[in-house]
Amino acid sequence: MDGDGHRPSLAPPPTYADLCRRTRIHGASTDMCLAIPLQVIRMEGSTALCAGRNGVERVDTLITGPLQPGQWILSFLGAAREVIDAERAAQVEDALTALESILHGNGSTEALIHAGFADLIEREPQLPEFLRPNLIQGT
Repeated sequence: MDGDGHRPSLAPPPTYADLCRRTRIHGASTDMCLAIPLQVIRMEGSTALCAGRNGVERVDTLITGPLQPGQWILSFLGAAREVIDAERAAQVEDALTALESILHGNGSTEALIHAGFADLIEREPQLPEFLRPNLIQGT
C-alpha cells in the first residue's frame, strides 16, 4: 500500500506481441517470435536473470527447473524452454545474425544462409526423436 492506504496498480501482463521481437521488413513492421539463446547470470526464485543479444532479461524457469549460473538456455516468449550447450547457443546466435542481415538486405543472401545455417546445409531432414518410435512401428 502507498502512503494514502491505496494499493498500487499492477502493470498488465505482457501481450504476445510485447514478447515478440519487432522487425522491419521492406518498410513494413513485422512481429517475429524466435527462441533466443541466453546465458544464466543467477536464479531468483522461479525466474533466472540472463544475458543475451538484447541485454539482460528475466525469464521464467518453470519448464526447465532451476538453472546454474553460466548455463545456456533457449528463451521463447519470456520462458526458458530448453537447456543447451555453448556450441548450440553459438549456432543459434549465428542463425539469428544471418536472418537479421537477410531481413535488412545486408550482404549476399546465399552467403549469409551458408554462414548462419552451416549446420543445416546439405543435411537430410531429421525426424524428432520422440516421433522415431512411431516410424519404426509403422504408425
